[in-house]
Amino acid sequence: MGNMEEGIKNRDTEVKDESNERERSNPEEESGEPMPEIEQIREIIDSVSERKQEGLSAETKEAMQRNIEEIENPETREKLLGLFTRIIGYDQEIEAEKHGEMMEISEETDIPPHLLEKALAASQSGTVEGLRAELLEKHREGEGKLENFIAKSKQPYNLLYIDKNISPEEIKERIAVLDELYKEFKGASLADRTRMEEVMVEMFGIPTIAEDVQNYLDEVAGQEATVKSEGAENKNSIFLGKELRPQVIKITKERHDVDFASVLKLMREMHAISLRLDHEQPEGGNVKTGIVFNDMTIYKDKEGNYKRMVRQDYAKGQTVKELPSEIKKDDPGFREAWKVFLRRLEAMKKTDGVVLDISDSDAGFKEARGNVINTGNVFVKLPTEENPEYFFSVIDPDVFDAVSGEHKFDALEHIRKARGKGLMALVKGTVEAIKIAATNQARDKVVSEWQNKYVKKELES
Repeated sequence: MGNMEEGIKNRDTEVKDESNERERSNPEEESGEPMPEIEQIREIIDSVSERKQEGLSAETKEAMQRNIEEIENPETREKLLGLFTRIIGYDQEIEAEKHGEMMEISEETDIPPHLLEKALAASQSGTVEGLRAELLEKHREGEGKLENFIAKSKQPYNLLYIDKNISPEEIKERIAVLDELYKEFKGASLADRTRMEEVMVEMFGIPTIAEDVQNYLDEVAGQEATVKSEGAENKNSIFLGKELRPQVIKITKERHDVDFASVLKLMREMHAISLRLDHEQPEGGNVKTGIVFNDMTIYKDKEGNYKRMVRQDYAKGQTVKELPSEIKKDDPGFREAWKVFLRRLEAMKKTDGVVLDISDSDAGFKEARGNVINTGNVFVKLPTEENPEYFFSVIDPDVFDAVSGEHKFDALEHIRKARGKGLMALVKGTVEAIKIAATNQARDKVVSEWQNKYVKKELES
């Protein structure tokens, strides 16, 4: 980038020369005083000069544009437009330099650029070292309290908690026990379900979240530098924790709140998915699979609702959806690896009675949603010299049921929890039960079938 101050001097000279010519040809301006429009130009240039190290904000650019449009003299307006264009050019160069520096820092610190950019923008220091100190102070106490809360759930007898350290043998034992508990719970009367729930909550030691831990989660979700997103079932917070570690926390919304049957089923399925994708690598190609999570915890909020918290490191790479079409359609190596991955998922229908949901949620409720080659739920790392395998990792594990009569949610749970609370509560519970039944049908009879159709198409291509 050229010297900004020299450029401003040159522009000032050009403006003065043109101004002098007009003064000589216009007797009314022979006082020697600068024209009002020239003063406007100088004020704007000075304003830009002061901001040149920071770049122009959108508000500044809009204000400059408005001021220019309000100038009545067409010659002055044309001149100012030319200067404005040059100034924006300088600003773009500044932004390009800042972007380059940001990418270098991102690579050095191993932090996704958009997270680093948001965090630095919200930082008081504006430097990586200053940001590190701020994050350490901001998260030290809260992260410690969250860790202690999770640690209380991390017990061998708590089947509603899972992390990466549980062995395949133990996972199989847990699946068998959860299967039996779920079947007994589903077959029980509504009154016995309530008694069974109380026993299991006590036996597993399901914790109620402490107020200071909830305050920390709320604070993280509300921070300016946190990237927030929301799906049908989860609220997600992506942020930088202490030591500049990119983290993700996902917390379920309302669908599991009163549905203990769905909680048992959910954790049974999470154990099954972990077993198949983390511990049993597929055969028939240079393919590895995994799930992107560190731990999953079932807990109660202060109202007594069931929540699932998923903690995971920020997943690097690109989704299958984001892959160039020439790779997805025409690369024989990828095509074969993709089919190996799909066959691995299809095998879970027989072994576990479920299949992973890898539909295209961006497509809305139409048949194109089933087009799995456009899934945003699976990251893929292509082979390199150091790592010759294709690595498919699931971002947000969710399933469709493959067993007839089985569904993700249990509509009866809403009626059970409403019993004994009065007529209005029972009516509300019944309405919720109807909604849940409709949701189950839409997922398992429509979206699942769309996915099956496209999976078959992919495997036969």
